[in-house]
Amino acid sequence: MKRTDVERGQVLTSPGSIKAYKKFKAILQPHSEAKDGWKVPTWNGYPLKFSLRTADVSGLIKLPEGVQMIMPGGGSEAEIELSFPIAIDHGTYFTISEGEHIVANGMCNESEKVQDFSREKMVKSDQQQYQSIAKADQRRPSISDPGVEATAQEAMNNPLVSNIISSLQEQLPLILAQSSKQQEANTRAENRYQQHLDALKQRLGPNHPQVSDTLIEMALFYRKTGRYMDAEELCKQALHIREEQQEPNHHDIAVALSWLAMIYCDQKKYSQAVPLRQRQLESMREQRGDDHPETALSMTDLALCYFELQQWQLAEPLFQQALSVHEKNLGVDHLDLERHLVNLEKVYYAQAHYARAEALRRRLLALYERKYGLEHPQTAMCLYNLALLQIKLQRLNEAVPNFQRALNINRKHYGLSHSHTQKCLVGLADLYGQLKYYSQAEPLYLEHIALLRETNAERSSIAPLLNQLCKIEAARGKYAEAERAGQEAFDIYTQSEDAYTGDILDCLLNLRNVYSRGRQSQKIEQTYLRAYTILQKQPLRINDKKYVQAIRNQNYVRTGLMQFGKFAEAEQVGRLTLVLAERYLGADDVNTANCLLNLIWLNRRLMHQEEARKNLQRALGIYELRIASYHRIMLEFLGSFVELHRNILGDKMLWQLLLPLLGLCKRQLGAYHPTINMLYQICPELRKQSV
Repeated sequence: MKRTDVERGQVLTSPGSIKAYKKFKAILQPHSEAKDGWKVPTWNGYPLKFSLRTADVSGLIKLPEGVQMIMPGGGSEAEIELSFPIAIDHGTYFTISEGEHIVANGMCNESEKVQDFSREKMVKSDQQQYQSIAKADQRRPSISDPGVEATAQEAMNNPLVSNIISSLQEQLPLILAQSSKQQEANTRAENRYQQHLDALKQRLGPNHPQVSDTLIEMALFYRKTGRYMDAEELCKQALHIREEQQEPNHHDIAVALSWLAMIYCDQKKYSQAVPLRQRQLESMREQRGDDHPETALSMTDLALCYFELQQWQLAEPLFQQALSVHEKNLGVDHLDLERHLVNLEKVYYAQAHYARAEALRRRLLALYERKYGLEHPQTAMCLYNLALLQIKLQRLNEAVPNFQRALNINRKHYGLSHSHTQKCLVGLADLYGQLKYYSQAEPLYLEHIALLRETNAERSSIAPLLNQLCKIEAARGKYAEAERAGQEAFDIYTQSEDAYTGDILDCLLNLRNVYSRGRQSQKIEQTYLRAYTILQKQPLRINDKKYVQAIRNQNYVRTGLMQFGKFAEAEQVGRLTLVLAERYLGADDVNTANCLLNLIWLNRRLMHQEEARKNLQRALGIYELRIASYHRIMLEFLGSFVELHRNILGDKMLWQLLLPLLGLCKRQLGAYHPTINMLYQICPELRKQSV
């Protein structure tokens, strides 16, 4: 047998003990939305991706007569038809995934043999599945329909909502009965496990290896049914038995450690899983050696725990060693290296090592093109991620063709309404905007906005696109269209309870730019006052990822209010900006000191001398800590600033603040720089100290 004769999903078994099936009946258990499951009901005939052992197979679900849909977190029996036959037996477990998330579990309970194994028909069936995915996505209802966003009374009057509610009321008894049926099946299985375990303990003794094996099997059953605490306790018992019966580094102990660590990981107890993974790795190294594939898998398991704990520096060398071992055993171009390349790339990305991550992503792209083909959705996803990395590296022109390829592939396979297509559409439009290709960016934004409106998407998802469209149309001189888009975005933001203050300010400042190009000074002043009112209502409603943009926008508002003589309002905005800088940047950051300097001028303008004195003292204290190798221009500015505001400082405080500043200026600017003479004039005592 050659290596090319073996494919993912095949099994090695004795002749006649297992058969391949295309159709089978199963019990489905969808995850709830809280567990990254389906957010909306799944309807009859919806295409899905099934994972059985190592195989990923597309297929359709057919619900029993009288059942129209499966609710998230519910359960139902269903008939499943795969795109090609695969080895399956009664009791085989499988998962259903959408994208990168597992959305449901299932178990086969009856199968129907299919004789047609034609590869040509299997490929044709796959193509039909991809075409049906786009159609099914368009048919699938969304909770963002207008009736859901309306008030309760309006929603009840909506025919679509009324039909769904009536359908749920009809199906509720059946759903409850099916859930009860599944619970009864689980109870019977648990009783059988317990009876078998009791019989083994009585016949062989409580510390026999077979008792340990049965405990682990029962723990895995509990794990599949979500009873992680019970599974954890049984795994601990099994590990204790094996530690008493076997040597410290025996393979059976490593297996028990692996299962217990996995259950900890299921509960996100990664810190408790780490010592178990470390013991497992030490055992595998002693048994198999450093270059064995099983040792590499143990390295990966430990590295994944470190990754979840955000200990990137500990995870990186383990991922690198695991990849090296698999490259030695499989070759540098083997298709099974995919998972290991992805793991290492994620660690590089988390540490902002974008150049290293991009090199691995290029390897993954070549691997996907050989494994799936040039026009496969997996290839499109890899192209999209590669383009994002190139944007991080400021290689924007290289990202454009990758975005374009990904967009074309997703359009072909999924259609325009699919989320993957929409992500590529927005990414390419944003990229064109950064490159100032406004004529190419504008139609993409318009297309995406029209698509979201056709599908009755949430208005909050349209507002950022309208905000970007406002910038693009203003840059193209279409001021009326830009004002209309910006005003609509602002209205959506203000009507939303979850809108961030930073996004609203960004929208208003875009409108300010439109008005300034049209020289509409009255509207500009009104825009600044609206921004001030919003900041007064929700000053710290900021997206944590956009705090730099929020600080910058608030500084723009402060400057604009000053231009129109609104000094009291500008001072209040300056205080809010200072609070924001202290929260996200730190009380001793140089940018916080810059905010203090901006506030001092307003303090003096409004005769708040005591506040100005405290702010100046604090700002110079921060600079004294942070400015050891600061730019010479900044030192000249500080000297001028102190001279301007020296009347609010007492002689003693002036001496204490200027003495360290004098030393910095001498080191950076030289003893004869004009800033030195300015400091001597402010405080003549400095010259005596210098002498």
